[in-house]
Amino acid sequence: MRIERETFKYYFTSYNSPIWDCPSCLKGKIHFEEKEITTFETNKSRKDKESDEWEPYYIRKHFVGKMQCNGKKYTEIFSIAGLINVEEDYEEDGSSAYTECFYPKHIYPIIHIFSLPDEIPDEVKEIVLDSFKLFWMDKSSCANAIRTAVKAILNDKKIV
Repeated sequence: MRIERETFKYYFTSYNSPIWDCPSCLKGKIHFEEKEITTFETNKSRKDKESDEWEPYYIRKHFVGKMQCNGKKYTEIFSIAGLINVEEDYEEDGSSAYTECFYPKHIYPIIHIFSLPDEIPDEVKEIVLDSFKLFWMDKSSCANAIRTAVKAILNDKKIV
């Protein structure tokens, strides 16, 4: 149950996007492609542009779109939605540019943060999958669901 931490960073950019394992076919990879994403600037972000002190990193957007597994047969389509912040990024030559950073809040079907063994009890599997769902929205709730899964494992093994 190894977790690829770099793959599940808090945010990603169009030039440094994650490649996730497909939980549907278990062979393919899910790719984020910016051309499959629609963005909407928030009202507050548009209003903020009227300020004399406005900077590009004040821009806030929502995004929604799709990702697709690159598997050979019956490729799964995933929906993704979240927030975009514009952040200052520094080039190797010291100059700066602005980059859109994508913060996912929802991905469906659920992407597995780590692989689940086949012998895992159904009750535990369901709790762990719920924690994967919460990972994007609320890290504290995700951790609490993991705690509940550990408790279910201990109960299953009659340790508690």
